[in-house]
Amino acid sequence: MIEWAKRPVEEANLINPAYCSLLIATVAQGYESEEKELPFSVSFLILPMVLHPFTRNRLPRTTKTSIPVWLKNNPDILLGFSKRVKAMVPYTKEALLFGLKHNLIIHGRGHQILSNGEISLSYDSPRSEDVKECLKIAGFIGRWFAKGGSENLLYALFGIKP
Repeated sequence: MIEWAKRPVEEANLINPAYCSLLIATVAQGYESEEKELPFSVSFLILPMVLHPFTRNRLPRTTKTSIPVWLKNNPDILLGFSKRVKAMVPYTKEALLFGLKHNLIIHGRGHQILSNGEISLSYDSPRSEDVKECLKIAGFIGRWFAKGGSENLLYALFGIKP
């Protein structure tokens, strides 16, 4: 991981731990809306999906579309996905640590992550359109993944080997 002061400005702005932690907390809230908890390992799939415009823009509009059907209809989504996941691991770890330290996320039972339940993730607050879209997609991914099966199944569907 590059020291914060030595990171390129674009990287520091787009992949900063506070923003990435907020995205993870939003996914955790999506899981919680389905009365489930975000598995720790699934948090590593979030940033490569939400921050990647090509993937983000191709997501289904409803959680009724199953993940296997979506992937069957969009096989190109998987091209390079595992490499993006691997490249984002340090940033996800940094975001998780930031979120835990600053109480955006809390440790659930076992190996789960919960939002702290107190943060407001309003899409109407003064944010750029891109940030609003990423937060909206993160909430959707939380609900969609919660309906999509176990963490092992999600990893298998996306071709990720832990």
